[in-house]
Amino acid sequence: MTSRYSVALLFIILTTLFMAFTISADKSHDAGRIASDTLVYGYKALDHFVQLAGESKESLQIITCKLTSQKALETLVNAAQRGLDVDLIVDGNASRKAESFVDSAESGGVTIHRWNTKKLGKLHAKLYIFDRSSVMIGSFNLSKSAETSNFETFFHSRDKDVVDESLRLWRDLIEQTGG
Repeated sequence: MTSRYSVALLFIILTTLFMAFTISADKSHDAGRIASDTLVYGYKALDHFVQLAGESKESLQIITCKLTSQKALETLVNAAQRGLDVDLIVDGNASRKAESFVDSAESGGVTIHRWNTKKLGKLHAKLYIFDRSSVMIGSFNLSKSAETSNFETFFHSRDKDVVDESLRLWRDLIEQTGG
């Protein structure tokens, strides 16, 4: 399946799930845990990522344009040091900018796949897969502005179909990066 069809199928699945569940900013936690199949919005998207990454036991698979948040960098490196497989697909141009922490993440044990923007165009997708059992899809990068000032949205799901389609998309994009 081509990436265009994978993205379209993922969009259809997410749209269907979005319409089927209550949208809530205040009910995004269930006993301290981020509820599944919930749209979360506001100024704390990065905090939710940090929480889910901290709860992960096996792997993090991430697609993001940039990594400019010190908090996100520490979360990724700590996960790698805990023995998790941490893989990051990042926009090749954004990863070379002075404010980027991509090289530091790589030095800290995170596997980096740089998206070839000359060949593939700008990478603007944001997808976070936790332990191959939970996904976040939304507007936020692992950026300083997402941490401190941006109003962001994301959809969190543990639905097997959403997770499986996200993993298919991940594998397709990994192939495109040559990794």
